[in-house]
Amino acid sequence: MAISRQQLALIHVGKKSLHLDDETYRDILHVQAGVATAKDLDHKGLEAVLARFAELGFAGRPDGNRRTPRSARPPAPQDVTGELPTPGQQGMISHLWQDLGWRGERRIEMTKRVCAGHAWPQTRTEAAALIEALKSMVRRGYDQRTPRRKRAGG
Repeated sequence: MAISRQQLALIHVGKKSLHLDDETYRDILHVQAGVATAKDLDHKGLEAVLARFAELGFAGRPDGNRRTPRSARPPAPQDVTGELPTPGQQGMISHLWQDLGWRGERRIEMTKRVCAGHAWPQTRTEAAALIEALKSMVRRGYDQRTPRRKRAGG
């Protein structure tokens, strides 16, 4: 069975990154897989050619996939304890509340929705999320709307 387009592209990326001239490249194809062109490679030949490329210093992915699997990615940075919102973030939140014209309970409800149930942002990440939510509301004109009415029975 023939190799996929991504795998074929990987062979060509390997050739380019190793700075192989055409003669050397074709010799590797012939010696490792017994083919004249990469289009004629099967999966066993692909593995043999990529193994030779690896010996020469190429670190491509054998399945031809360019993306790094989630399991191999470093974990996302987490909030460090004590990383409180910056004075700049606090000022921006204040400014946005003024733009919206919201006071008291309405502010707290919105903040709890965005900040995992807290009445005010506890970390820089929560403050950033609140700022983005408030900026979006200002852009959409929430300051000109009347408060929502509570549903009957709820």
